[in-house]
Amino acid sequence: QQDVDISMMLTARRTLVGQRRTQKNTIRGLLKAYGIRIQTSGSQLFIKQVSIKINELPLTCQLSIKALIKAYEVVDQ
Repeated sequence: QQDVDISMMLTARRTLVGQRRTQKNTIRGLLKAYGIRIQTSGSQLFIKQVSIKINELPLTCQLSIKALIKAYEVVDQ
């Protein structure tokens, strides 16, 4: 039973880490289409950089990126 518990915990963690990476790369890719590049950084700095850079974008794009940032923050917790 303990092996199953550990396996489940590791699988859940692996899934969350993968989702976090995918979300971060998606945000980077969307910003790259507008010529905006975000430096490699930890989660909090990444969110701060993105929040500053998206002010240059049209409102619809800003709202889309903000929604992705919120999802990223939830997975990052």
